[in-house]
Amino acid sequence: MTTAEKRQAKKLEQARALVAMTENGLSRSDAGKALGLTKAQVDERLDTTRLELMARASEYADLHLLAAKNAAERGKAEPAQWALERIGVVKPPEPDQGDRGRGGTVIKIGIALPGLSAAAGQVITVTPDAVTTEQA
Repeated sequence: MTTAEKRQAKKLEQARALVAMTENGLSRSDAGKALGLTKAQVDERLDTTRLELMARASEYADLHLLAAKNAAERGKAEPAQWALERIGVVKPPEPDQGDRGRGGTVIKIGIALPGLSAAAGQVITVTPDAVTTEQA
């Protein structure tokens, strides 16, 4: 291994350590001190790592999609659900303020018929202990 390759390998090792340390709650400056790096070196290592990840983002997305498809074929929806939640397409269900503390899932079904105003519809709320009907 050449001197330049050794230097590059050491930078990569430091970058991985910095990412791990900062993800575990250590500040950039404390992580840099632990590795004997200056602020400029910490910034350079982390910025380079971020740019490399951004350059490969499309490849990672393709791999995640393939993994989610494989999991779905085995009946597992969690990888797809995780991805959809992260990009904001879906949100995990949250109960209304009035339903907190009851537990279970709250399902609201809105019914809107053609030709009727929105106020004419009904909302049916199903909770573990009751079914209620409200005017929308």
